[in-house]
Amino acid sequence: MQAALAYGLMLPGVDTVSVGVASAAELRAVLAAAHAPAPDLDWSALALDDPATLSAAGPLAVSSAA
Repeated sequence: MQAALAYGLMLPGVDTVSVGVASAAELRAVLAAAHAPAPDLDWSALALDDPATLSAAGPLAVSSAA
């Protein structure tokens, strides 16, 4: 979860990452992940760049609501 939060926050123009939870336990996990150091990952190695994969996923939904 730390990686998902860190990745979202490192994107240019992203100031906030919204996370939905279904229980108090999930909220505690999200809060713990948000306060943990971001993992040292090779983000470029994790990138999805295969055209077939990207087209199967459909368009990305990005909200500009502030």
